Amino acid sequence: MATPTAAQPTPTLPAAGPKRGGNLRAAHAIIDPSVLDVLQSTTSGDYNILLPIYDGLVIANPDRTIAPGQAASWEFGSDGLQVTFRLVEGMQFHDGTPFNAEAVKSDLDWKRDPQNLYEQRGALERIERVDVLGEYSFRLNLSKPDAALLSFLAVRPGFVFSPTRRESMQKPERQLNPAGAGHFKVKERVTDSHVLLERWDKAFSLGKYPYLDSLTLLRMRDPAVKVAAYRAGSVDIYLGTAPEELQSAITKDPSNVVTERWATEVATMFLNPRFPPLDNVNVRRALAMLIDREAIVEGTLLGRGVPVYGFIGPAWPWAWDAAYSKYKYNPEAAKALLAQEGYSKGFSITPVTWARPEQEPIMVVVKDALQKANIDWGLVRDPGGVITTRFRIQKDIPVYFTYWGTGAADIDQYPRDWFHSKSPSFMYQGYLDPAIIQQIDALLDSARATIEPSQRAALYRQVQEVVNEHALAVFAFQLRDYLIRRNVVRNFTPAPGGFGAQWHTVWLER
Repeated sequence: MATPTAAQPTPTLPAAGPKRGGNLRAAHAIIDPSVLDVLQSTTSGDYNILLPIYDGLVIANPDRTIAPGQAASWEFGSDGLQVTFRLVEGMQFHDGTPFNAEAVKSDLDWKRDPQNLYEQRGALERIERVDVLGEYSFRLNLSKPDAALLSFLAVRPGFVFSPTRRESMQKPERQLNPAGAGHFKVKERVTDSHVLLERWDKAFSLGKYPYLDSLTLLRMRDPAVKVAAYRAGSVDIYLGTAPEELQSAITKDPSNVVTERWATEVATMFLNPRFPPLDNVNVRRALAMLIDREAIVEGTLLGRGVPVYGFIGPAWPWAWDAAYSKYKYNPEAAKALLAQEGYSKGFSITPVTWARPEQEPIMVVVKDALQKANIDWGLVRDPGGVITTRFRIQKDIPVYFTYWGTGAADIDQYPRDWFHSKSPSFMYQGYLDPAIIQQIDALLDSARATIEPSQRAALYRQVQEVVNEHALAVFAFQLRDYLIRRNVVRNFTPAPGGFGAQWHTVWLER
């Protein structure tokens, strides 16, 4: 059986060499982090701020190869059911606890325990047992081969929390008092303003990194405020898809650098069948055909994206089929389906929720399109970002529009989060034929156990087709991200998902 490729080297530094010191200021528009404890995190939006605090057992590069992190090396057994890791020696968590194999085992065992209700437990479900082999080595014993395992260990499931802090501090107090072993330690957090992180020399590079003294992640929800701050020079990096006027000005200014990449997040309208008539599959199909994705991409997004009709987009070129367009824009067919189901006069649904302010123009376009079929879409924006948890866990919201992604270097977690019956987000039990649920589960499980890319791609395409056939969500587009920074920011390496980065290797030329 083929095994995953060997670990890739971390990015090399510019030939001129790095400079030490300084504070880097990065502006973002993601939700205000109410949880810095990775054990309590329930949204992928946290990933951007958690990443420098925890780093991860391994690192996901922008091309989605996996590089050493806290684990200096690893080796798969010949049958793919054992993975032996060797940790960097001498690391410490931010509370001074030694980072060793016992700490990793304690963390993974806690996350895998169903009683702890860890939100990302499904990512670790194939680990049957963690064996400590020595102070700095451990083995994961798997129930089945797992092609996504290393990718999961590069994001929240692989962010190790200090067992000392976990056991000595109650959950409410621990929320804003994390103890990871990343290159940056939390120094200050101001609600709806910023998180200030300071260097930690006892992370996996043992003092070689970070080059920065500190990193300030500035919370700027209003795009206009963020643009003004960047132009005024009060921030060094603009994280997020920038407005057209900022991009145009920046491309003409040699003091700025633009990094382009496909976001792993897919713009998706999730539909809760607990709210009629969303329990009707033909109504859900009609909604999918009332959305003019091409018009949104070309008009509202000014071409900064591509229409998608499933959860597989161009960020996953090995699996994406650009010709796939199930339930393409067809308002007349949609109206016919609604009339067939007794909704020729339409219906009303509220609240239809979203979180990011820059998504509002898209929501207005969607609302206008649905009104042409007499569907009243009651828009309610959630500025606090709590809707993610309410929709996914409490399931008391009918519609949620989001750019959903996990930051993972592997596609598996997106469909698994929403469409696998073991996921806490799964909301179709009792609303979908059990045989269909079993089919989706089996396909996802088989895809995760398949190492060969073309075979995996075929399985995920089958999942996509089944999900779309039953219109379990309406997929809209995948964005082209433009991460803008001043050219004094050197060796900037973006993470493959979200707006995180490998901050530990960044340095400032000033």
